[in-house]
Amino acid sequence: MKKITLIPLLVMGLTACGGSSSTTSNTNPSATPALTTSKITGTVPGTRIDAIADNGRTYTVNSVNNGTAKHPFSLELPSGMGYRLVMVTNENTPDEVITPIGFKDAQGTVQTRLKFQAGQTIDLGNVPLAMGHNAAALTDTNHDGVIDSPMILDDVGAKNPLTQVDADKDGVNDFSDSDHGGYKYAIGVIDPLDINHNGVPNVFEDQDGDGIVNAKDNDINGDGILNANDTVTNTDTDHDGIPNIIDADSLTKVVIDSNNDGYMDDDLNRDGFHDSDANRDGYMEDDLNHDGFHDTDTNHDGYYDDDLNHNGEHDSNDRD
Repeated sequence: MKKITLIPLLVMGLTACGGSSSTTSNTNPSATPALTTSKITGTVPGTRIDAIADNGRTYTVNSVNNGTAKHPFSLELPSGMGYRLVMVTNENTPDEVITPIGFKDAQGTVQTRLKFQAGQTIDLGNVPLAMGHNAAALTDTNHDGVIDSPMILDDVGAKNPLTQVDADKDGVNDFSDSDHGGYKYAIGVIDPLDINHNGVPNVFEDQDGDGIVNAKDNDINGDGILNANDTVTNTDTDHDGIPNIIDADSLTKVVIDSNNDGYMDDDLNRDGFHDSDANRDGYMEDDLNHDGFHDTDTNHDGYYDDDLNHNGEHDSNDRD
């Protein structure tokens, strides 16, 4: 029987930054065919690299300390989803710095959401991150350890990923493709993982202004009630693992991933889309009102109204 699985708000690696080995959370190479994944590579001055997927799951890897100032990293990710990149230096120390990553399109607009084709490797080049609060002082004005706006790869001598990928396979790379909606949201559409559109993912914002980012704050809304006991903070209407308090689309997204492999149960070809999403707009074909549910799912539990045993099929077509 299928079940609705809560996707973790943030899944982080526990290895210290700049360690001697590279580890990736939430990926299982033996369970994920090579053709359904892609890689992001580059070098950094010793750090952790996070890729936050559209479904709220975070994939993470640590750079490899090779004895130089340019530690290499390679992060393997499921293709078909959008990702926001964040890099963390001096992880879990008082001098930790969190740097969101951005890049420009041909119009000079800063983008922070990246998609890519299966089997592709994206090289970010060398990303010269700040290695402490003093080095980050000019770009972290409130001194909370989070850079105020994304580090633009184009401006610091690194490589722009949009020039290396054509996510919609129309022959025009994403840097120049004005009609490609895979790496950016349309005007007026809220990015659920970056509510205020400042390029800093919600989990690294400071919701209550207490100097502690949401990912590490045990009282996100500052009401004096710990998150674990706070019904406001814990409410997750759409069951995507992101609390309503920092989830822009809290009523419109149900992720059913019963085996926890990073893909929706109805994404058998593992391309990041519902199998019934023929035009790849992010919605099932029988979701005409684009609310994230089957049109015949009136109670919004993720199942058809006539799927009483919750196995993902209309009972009239049930083969069990």
